Amino acid sequence: TFQLGPEHAVRFRLGTIVGDQRLRLVDFEVLREERGTTAESLIRSSLNLWLGRNMVFALTQGENSPTALMVVVRCRQAAAARGGGR
Repeated sequence: TFQLGPEHAVRFRLGTIVGDQRLRLVDFEVLREERGTTAESLIRSSLNLWLGRNMVFALTQGENSPTALMVVVRCRQAAAARGGGR
């Protein structure tokens, strides 16, 4: 689980590698956490992320909402896996 400021969090479980260029995240979830209340799930899904590319979510209360929560998820290959580590 990763905190996104005082009121939001992202959590997921690592899944399998799909092909050579994608990673599956299982139970990907964006949560709203207010003090004294149970966390509210804003979105829950499984994701297939392309290595080195961004996946962007814009979450709003409605089509005409003046504000949005932007969540950017990026999967990058570790240096050791690219041959740059020891």
